[in-house]
Amino acid sequence: MSPLSRLSRLSRLAAAAILASSSIGCGASPPPAPAPLPSDPGFVVVGAAIFDGERFRSGNVQVIGATIAGFVDAPPDGAKVIDGRGKTLLPGLIDGHAHIGESTEHLQRFLGFGVTTVIDLFGPVELLAKLRADDLSPEGLRRASLFGAGTLATAPGGHGTEYGVPIPTIARPEDADAFVAARKVEGSDFLKIVYDNGTKDAAGTDVSMPTLTLETVRALVTAAHARALVVAVHTGGCDDLRAILGTGADVLAHGCAMPEGDDLPSRLAAAKVFFNPTLAVQLRPCGLEYWIPLVADAELSARLTEEERARLGKDRKDHDTACSSSRLRLVGEAARLGVPLIAGPDSPNRRIPVGASLIAEIELLRQAGATLEQSLAAATANPATAYHLGDRGRIAKGLRADLLLVEGDLRTTPHGLWHLRALWKAGQTVKL
Repeated sequence: MSPLSRLSRLSRLAAAAILASSSIGCGASPPPAPAPLPSDPGFVVVGAAIFDGERFRSGNVQVIGATIAGFVDAPPDGAKVIDGRGKTLLPGLIDGHAHIGESTEHLQRFLGFGVTTVIDLFGPVELLAKLRADDLSPEGLRRASLFGAGTLATAPGGHGTEYGVPIPTIARPEDADAFVAARKVEGSDFLKIVYDNGTKDAAGTDVSMPTLTLETVRALVTAAHARALVVAVHTGGCDDLRAILGTGADVLAHGCAMPEGDDLPSRLAAAKVFFNPTLAVQLRPCGLEYWIPLVADAELSARLTEEERARLGKDRKDHDTACSSSRLRLVGEAARLGVPLIAGPDSPNRRIPVGASLIAEIELLRQAGATLEQSLAAATANPATAYHLGDRGRIAKGLRADLLLVEGDLRTTPHGLWHLRALWKAGQTVKL
């Protein structure tokens, strides 16, 4: 017998032995293939008014796992049904300007006001990677997600250096590339630049400090964009806003007292920048009357700390209409020209409460003249777009299921955002 014939015969014998030793004998049928596990249909919010981040629409929203599965005509079999009738579903709110410091306590409190993401525009950079790593852990699901600029770019002795924490500074355009490269290596998500030639703060106090030259600002913007970093610029007044428009910056932070007839709104529109007016801070010297209804609302007030409730009651003073109208004017005219707004009140700066101040900021944008849709987009789709957070800020198929359900149809219930009824972070229910 040839070697090839012997190999063939051995192969047949081996196959027969395997067949005989198995549970499949002659004439036996193979066991049925295991039935596929039913896919998780998740949950569906039905009957709610829906603000999708840009506009109001109707429909039912399905969530599977951590992701928005899309709009459905009816809940699929097995899906949990969330009754949204008489309520509004919208993306989890994004606070577009905050400073949380070194503690995560603020991030935990943000969630209590429906804020699922926070943009920190000057804070400890080492916290960013740490919190990002466990964002979806049990602990992470109990706090808002954090994105941040880390160390800001400021002149020696400029704004940002007064807090007693040593930070690198920059003095020349030639140093911009190395400065931005270091921020990128540290883990900054974007770059914050200080350009503040003003001599007084919003309260009228002289706060003159050194600031960067426009040439250095331009060099920083160029270096940041080369590394795909969004650039936000802190400005100190209307003249600073005007000057920064030619630098290519993406977000301009802080409004100003704009006189009537000023062309600043049209220049903001032409520059196609995002505008973060921080009205909650800007209006402090004008009186804190806008806090009166919020503190008086039992449900919202219960989420404030005792110290916050006492302070907001005590700090109120008579409303200075001339003071507030000039600050609201800029925002209202910019909104009418289509300038995309970002709601971010700069909390807890000047002891502005975290979370609650974002709700106040949305209300103030409407008082200034922004539409309801513009005001809500300022705390959802706009900051997500401006800061390149492509997985959130909207209700759309495939995006992360950070969602908020509030009382009433927001089109007819002005204070619906004050009354949370359900909150999900990455599809997981957050206990309110």
